[in-house]
Amino acid sequence: MVLANLVVYLLDKYLSDYIENLDTKKLKIDLWNGNVVLENLYLKSNALADLNLPVTISIGYLQKLTLQIPWTNLYTHSTKVTIDGLFVLVIPKTEVEYDAQRDAKEKHEAKMKEVRKVEKLRKEKEAEKNAKGNDKNNDTLLERMQLQIIRNLELSIRNIHIVYEDKSTKPNHPFSFGITLNYISLHTTTPDWKSAVLKEDTPLIHKLGELSALSIYWNTNAKSRTDLARDDAINSLKEKIAIDNQHAPSDISYILRPLNVKARIVLAMKPREEDFKRPMFDIKVDLDEISLNMNRDQYSDLLDLLEFLGYLSVQSKYIKYHVKKELVEKKTLRNWKFAYEAIVNEEIRPKFDCYKWENIKAHLKRCREYRTLHYQKLIGKLTQEQKTRAEELEKKLDVFNLTYIRRSAEIEARKKEEQEPKTWRRNASKWWNRNQPKDHPELNLEKDMSLEEKKKLYDAIGYEGEDTSTSTYPEEYVDIDFAIRLNMLDVNIWSKINEHDTQFRVIARGVIPDTSLIFKRRPATDALAIHVDLGSFQVFGIATNSSQSELLNDSRPVLVRPSALSSTNQQKFLQVEFETNPLDKKSDYRVKVVSQSLEIKYNAPTINKLAECFESNAYRNLQGVKQVAYSTYTDVKHRSFILMKHNIEKIKVLDIYIDIQSSYFLLPVNGVYQDNAATICMDLGHLTLKRGTKSNDSGEEFVPAKETKDIKDAREKSYTQFKLKLEDIQLIYANQNESWENARKEKNTRIHLIQPMELELDVDKCIYNDDAVLPAWKVAGNIPSVDLRLSDTRLFRIMQHIQSIPFPKSKTSAIVQAPVDAESVPAQSLVINTEETLEAVEGITSAKKTKEKKKKEFKGQLTQLEAMFTLDKIDLHIDKAANEILDKDNDEPFLCLTLESINANTKIKTFDMELNASLANFIVYHQQFIGKDNQPLRLLSAQLDKQNTTEKQKLVSLKFLHTSQKNPLFSSSTYNEIENRADVHFSKLVVTLQLEVLLSIFKFQDSLMKKLPKHSTDYQTKEPPKEEVKAIENNEKTEKPVKKNDTPATTSFKINADLEEFRIILASKQARLFDIQVQGIKANVSKSSEKTLVNLILSDLCVFDPYEGARYRKIVSQQGDDKDLLRIDLSLFNYPVEYKKPLDIYDCDVKVEFAKANIVFLFKHIDVLLGFLQTLNITKSALDLASTQADAAYEQVLKLQEQAFKVHFDITFNAPNIIIPTNSYSDEALLFDLGRLTLLTRFYDDPERSLVEQQNVRLENVLASRVKLNHDNNILGEIILLECAELKILINRLLFPEKIKTEPGVSIKVEWDLVHFRLAKGDYSCVMKVLMENFTENIRDQIPETAQLEQYHYRQEEQEKEEEALRNAVIKRQQDAHGGEVLQTVKIRAEIKKLASTLYLGESNLTVRRAPRDESYKLANVQIELLEALFRQQTDSSYKAMVRVKNFLVDDLRETNKATSVTRMMDRHFTVDPNAQMVIASFEFKPKSPTNSMALRQFSAQLESLYICISLDYLMALQDFFISGLPTGNTEIRSHTSAMTSEKEISTKTDNDNNRLKVDPRPSRPSITAQKLPTPSSKLSTRQPPIPSNSDPEIETRIDVIVKNPEIILLEDQHNSNSNCLVLDVSLQMRMIIVGEDSKIYIWLKDLTVYSSNFAELRDSKNTGSKIKYRILQPAKADVIVIMNNQQQKINVRISDIIVSIAPAAVKTLIGVTSSLGTLQANVVEEKEKVNSKSLFTPKTFKDSGLWYIKEYEEKQAKLESTDILKTVKEEEDKMIEKEEKIEAQTVLIQQLILTLETIQIKLEVGLGSVTKSVVAICLSNLIADVKNWTTDVCD
Repeated sequence: MVLANLVVYLLDKYLSDYIENLDTKKLKIDLWNGNVVLENLYLKSNALADLNLPVTISIGYLQKLTLQIPWTNLYTHSTKVTIDGLFVLVIPKTEVEYDAQRDAKEKHEAKMKEVRKVEKLRKEKEAEKNAKGNDKNNDTLLERMQLQIIRNLELSIRNIHIVYEDKSTKPNHPFSFGITLNYISLHTTTPDWKSAVLKEDTPLIHKLGELSALSIYWNTNAKSRTDLARDDAINSLKEKIAIDNQHAPSDISYILRPLNVKARIVLAMKPREEDFKRPMFDIKVDLDEISLNMNRDQYSDLLDLLEFLGYLSVQSKYIKYHVKKELVEKKTLRNWKFAYEAIVNEEIRPKFDCYKWENIKAHLKRCREYRTLHYQKLIGKLTQEQKTRAEELEKKLDVFNLTYIRRSAEIEARKKEEQEPKTWRRNASKWWNRNQPKDHPELNLEKDMSLEEKKKLYDAIGYEGEDTSTSTYPEEYVDIDFAIRLNMLDVNIWSKINEHDTQFRVIARGVIPDTSLIFKRRPATDALAIHVDLGSFQVFGIATNSSQSELLNDSRPVLVRPSALSSTNQQKFLQVEFETNPLDKKSDYRVKVVSQSLEIKYNAPTINKLAECFESNAYRNLQGVKQVAYSTYTDVKHRSFILMKHNIEKIKVLDIYIDIQSSYFLLPVNGVYQDNAATICMDLGHLTLKRGTKSNDSGEEFVPAKETKDIKDAREKSYTQFKLKLEDIQLIYANQNESWENARKEKNTRIHLIQPMELELDVDKCIYNDDAVLPAWKVAGNIPSVDLRLSDTRLFRIMQHIQSIPFPKSKTSAIVQAPVDAESVPAQSLVINTEETLEAVEGITSAKKTKEKKKKEFKGQLTQLEAMFTLDKIDLHIDKAANEILDKDNDEPFLCLTLESINANTKIKTFDMELNASLANFIVYHQQFIGKDNQPLRLLSAQLDKQNTTEKQKLVSLKFLHTSQKNPLFSSSTYNEIENRADVHFSKLVVTLQLEVLLSIFKFQDSLMKKLPKHSTDYQTKEPPKEEVKAIENNEKTEKPVKKNDTPATTSFKINADLEEFRIILASKQARLFDIQVQGIKANVSKSSEKTLVNLILSDLCVFDPYEGARYRKIVSQQGDDKDLLRIDLSLFNYPVEYKKPLDIYDCDVKVEFAKANIVFLFKHIDVLLGFLQTLNITKSALDLASTQADAAYEQVLKLQEQAFKVHFDITFNAPNIIIPTNSYSDEALLFDLGRLTLLTRFYDDPERSLVEQQNVRLENVLASRVKLNHDNNILGEIILLECAELKILINRLLFPEKIKTEPGVSIKVEWDLVHFRLAKGDYSCVMKVLMENFTENIRDQIPETAQLEQYHYRQEEQEKEEEALRNAVIKRQQDAHGGEVLQTVKIRAEIKKLASTLYLGESNLTVRRAPRDESYKLANVQIELLEALFRQQTDSSYKAMVRVKNFLVDDLRETNKATSVTRMMDRHFTVDPNAQMVIASFEFKPKSPTNSMALRQFSAQLESLYICISLDYLMALQDFFISGLPTGNTEIRSHTSAMTSEKEISTKTDNDNNRLKVDPRPSRPSITAQKLPTPSSKLSTRQPPIPSNSDPEIETRIDVIVKNPEIILLEDQHNSNSNCLVLDVSLQMRMIIVGEDSKIYIWLKDLTVYSSNFAELRDSKNTGSKIKYRILQPAKADVIVIMNNQQQKINVRISDIIVSIAPAAVKTLIGVTSSLGTLQANVVEEKEKVNSKSLFTPKTFKDSGLWYIKEYEEKQAKLESTDILKTVKEEEDKMIEKEEKIEAQTVLIQQLILTLETIQIKLEVGLGSVTKSVVAICLSNLIADVKNWTTDVCD
């Protein structure tokens, strides 16, 4: 009767808490009688209070409960339970009240739940360990008792209706959802399934279970029953119960339509007696149809309900801190007090309380007390008072301490229990008190019951005792055979098709018919088998026929269905089989998955409607729901991972077979599939995965390692092999009337975008888990080839195809919701802390300590994965249309990109991950050009070493090693505390840039860009409504801030990269132009927590002339034997923000070393390169890009300056030697050695300017010379042309410029003591030869061209406007950074103390190097003393520059000069102060500002008075130096020879490089010289737009020039310092004003006079009047005004009186001047006669006579003979037409010149004693000249 007492106790305990007015006495009496009937029971409204749900019961009614228990025949007679009519109406709790006791109880339960969770996890792990050693699986007593209960139980439940109604969540839109059930019955039947009463014990029991009309519904806009009377509401609930699917209420929206289930159960009570022919449980379940439905209103109500529940949850959390109105009346004060209490009690006080000593002491006391109480509980001696005290202590202790204390107490109790003997009474009392489950091992009923009781119980339940276990069952015996069959499963989504529809319609339907599931268990080997079959799978869209019934699918488009090929078979769509421990014993697990092909079609109306249906129409705060969902997902993922990991490690032999046929996705044009319409087909491929086979003669799958022959064989047989294969992955674009089906079958057609490809993957799993040598997994994958093909035609068709599809569009505003942060989810921390808590507790308990001691030693890493992947080849073919018609398929091959042999190997170990990857070659072909090997031209490829054939060469190879800081060997030399290490190696790469090829590629790109559609849609996100913005703000405010680590630990890494050689070949179709070779690039980057190091090394850079016969083949090369050409070391240091850096501590340290290089400058190379770039039109784009990058870099510099970023530079730059030959075949050249530049940084603290960064730049050893070279370009002879002193540059930068505003942020000081040029006559001749020969050579004139190349326009106006806007924005940000205050930013001061040039007569000595010059050959010395320049810039972009020159000096240094000779030919005037500046010039710019309406540019220059002495014989000597030093007439012959050499060079290049266009050869027109490549000055074939004027209408330019009375002195005798002379004296002043197109020029000439004087008196005289002997030209003046704009050009010249007096003294002086030229002229005439006398009477042809009047005719005739006549005529016609168009395009321009001369008087005087008198005089007055329109009228 123990069971009877237990039933009475349970019913009394639970029913009394939930049932109103329950008569417990009558209930007990009825229970003892075995017949309980309860009718008309009402549930209490607080019946669900213990569940802590925000709901309450409004109406709860139990119509009838019947319980019949045959106590006298309990083992043989049936127990009947009948429930008829249960109706429950649940409503939400709108008001949340704080209950302190309930809150404490909930926290206590949550805490203890986590404690039990940790203990459960520990027990599971212990049970798992114990199960490994105990394979015995007994037929337990509990299982037999459960079987007996099912045998005797008859259950009947009818008329169930539970509903939740909500009017508070959406007051204007109430909703309800509920569950209804017609009936559930379980009763005993006959073998033919007819009801029967079991009166005797039979071996087979038949049970029939039925479930009728189980349904779930959700009604929107529901009418609430809470307003009805209780009886009326109950009657309403009764009426809404569906009887079946056909007789369901029409006003209910079902989520799950009424479901009928029928289960047939056959129980074999004693299978052993029947020789195990029948299973113990044979269950067959039939489900008719499962219909799931959801509409948009239901989805919206669900979201609103979840949001409302989240609000209630947050409110219940902080409700205890609310202040009652009775205590504080003011609302704002209550809110502030609430916020204070919530923050302090939740965040602050718990942290401070942990560190109080009294709290620590009390905590230790509680821990000891709780340990004692829990120990008493475990041994069964806990009183009720102690139990209450234990609960109080549990409320104060945390989870970790509770877990640890309970574990330690359990260990102690277990030790004591093992020492004490067990008794039945003690075990029974302990079991009852602890309320453990009935199958607890401590309750051993078989030992505690008497023999009579056991026999009676065993006979009733058919239990044989513990000696008979399931291990004695036959291995093939199945004790559970469970089968489920589902006729139909359909999922329907309902929505309104149009906005004005009143009813919902099905917009999508998914159907899965004929589904079955079979489960079987074999207890002998603990094996189970699961079989799942799916008959088919179909998805239907929106019906096209609106009048058709919603239940039919005839007019619905099919989105998903089995393909036509697979549907012809009778096989199921999907078959899944899973079995453990199969009977054949060939494997531990067996998995089989077979799936047929699926056809998936995109249907835009259906997809768009689905997106609209599930689109949220308003913002909802669902953070709470997301957190719960995320925590649940994380928990499931964590447990699944642990389970899967355990099972995978446990599996030794897995027999798997997966065969998934190729499924394909169709994307039709316009989003609706039609036959013969354009379609994109993506075939996902045929997937097979099966177990690999091994050759073994004995037939066994695995052989122990002891029996293997060698180690290799043992390793191979230690793995289980799996083979995965994915075949026929392909992508097809079928245009209209093209069959994608045929293309998919044929596998390789022209409409394939991706040719069919396959993937092979071999996976090996090791059967040993802890082997340090064998990897746990080995993966080997291979893709033979990937072939992709795309053309511009198909590209645009695909783009139009995609654009034609109406994709879903959101109608609501874009609202960004806060993502769910993992750290903000409290539940997730519990999932992770469960494992951590268990590990921590087990780690500190005594039971675990001894085990962990053995694991301290590190025994090496285990290899978890070893993978190898290879991809043999990737080909990307790019075709282009042969013409502009895109509607036809006329594509032709264009480009081909090939990647060869991609390999990747990786190993994942316990702490390490190793990756090795390589690429053998990367080739880019141009299919329309042929190379010299008669193959398509290679634009990019690797240069393989043909001699090294043994080793496989790779273009790129990568080695990567990642380790963890937890690695015990992390600090060893293997790792050096570096977590990531990468080594990248590049071999030799060759890039060929052929002009015609690049033009074709750029034109192809342009054609693509022009044809691309321009989108004009506005992508600006609409602003959300204000209410939604407030909701988001409130949500952000209420969310608990997440604590994150603001300073994450930096990951250390080291990267080593090296490049063997990078070669660039510039060429045209006719020849190679340049060969650029970059060799030996090494880069090392390492980063640690303290610093980052970057090291870059460039070994060599060479530029070659490809022509083998060229005189100068090495254009750029390294000088000397230095290993490295360039070396850069960069160090970045990481310091804490609060760290104050001393002066010698830097943020960045940069060290640069550049070795010497030689550069041969030939203008023909520059000309070819400029022509190459100009043809591509990338010169301007490169300059614009550089300007933009400079602006961005300047902005970054400003940011670094704001941060006081200290950069230390140590740069040594050996500037290159520039060799400029006189021509491309000459041995003479000019050598410019740019010296050695050093830059060193230091920092110092200036009291006035704070911290200053100083850059010290020095340039030394700069010189220029004339050299003579041998064939190897070594210097044979050299003469110095330029000597320079050391150039010093000092740059000071303020690191805190905002503190010192009076000083410039950057100040630069430049000092140069001496710059001295030395030129002999031969040196000057060499310089001029360079200019006249080297700079006139042009290879392109000799390159033949079959077709005129059109210039490629690289830039677009829109892009240029964007870059201009970017530059303006940078400037504006610079101005805004300083506000309105104008500060000085840059100051530059430069000074050259002496700039001189010395000229020598004669020829230089080039037989030796740097021979000294003969000072006796000096001719002249030109010297500038003290040249100063000053530049200042301010923050408003204004700047000012000033240049000053102390003096100009010109000296005659000829050896023939005497002591009395005048050698100073130019100097400041005798009356000028020696300290005065001779030249002062300034340039100033002021931008447009509020005070200045227009920007201003102003240039001012002033020239102090000086004198220039002119001696005609000295001028003739200078003329002889400069004129006769020019190259002679042989230059023409040499130029012609150079041209012929160039022609030979080009022809040789053309023969060596046969890159030619793949077109049909066409006959060229007969002509002597072909067309030329376009030169920079050549006219383009296309008409160019008009060049805009450079003038800016918003800038005013002013120019002021003042020249103070310079004197030009013409000496009669230079060798006599007392010589007579003629003097020209004048002063000049000019002003120019330019505004836009308007220009005004004013010129004033004053005191223009000519007089005769004596040089000695002129030099010594201080009185102006005394130095004038005779005035030839009286002082005169002239004014000139010039006005020019777009409409007019006016010039007004006004001259005052001009009086000229001619006296005998002046004539005498002129005669004396001219007589000095007699000797020189006589020598010249004699030389001419000597030359001409030999050939004077030699007969010459008329053509060779060289007469001037026939030269023009000969040039025209030669040009006419060398040019095609038709072409010449056409060019003349074009010139005439162009001239006429130019005249027509010209605007009418008014031109006028007015010259006004008041008086001109010329007098001839004769001397009479000491005076002169006029004898002849001529006078003209009022002379006016008016000239108009001279460009049209006069010229024409």
